[in-house]
Amino acid sequence: MHELDRAQRFTAELHSKSKEAKKVKLKLAAHEQHDKEEFEQIVKSLLLETPLKDVELEIELVSYKYKCNVCGLEDEVPFKPIRCSECSSPDIEVAPDFEIIEIE
Repeated sequence: MHELDRAQRFTAELHSKSKEAKKVKLKLAAHEQHDKEEFEQIVKSLLLETPLKDVELEIELVSYKYKCNVCGLEDEVPFKPIRCSECSSPDIEVAPDFEIIEIE
């Protein structure tokens, strides 16, 4: 379910930025390779009936990044964080789970 939500947010952002993209480079915060593969499959199915149906995705897997609003720690972890690894506070700001780097 998480990948469907993320794929829907990604395709909405892609549609708002380009109607004729051939290739998209993006960073994807993901725990494992299968997260990337599932994300890519869902994106392809969401774009199937659109002008972007043939877009090539170049995906770089990255760690999740967050900043603690209590102790100020900035950290990267291989999973989506729910609290600070230093002070255990749940008051954290998690960076977006994908970032479009380039659209060709």
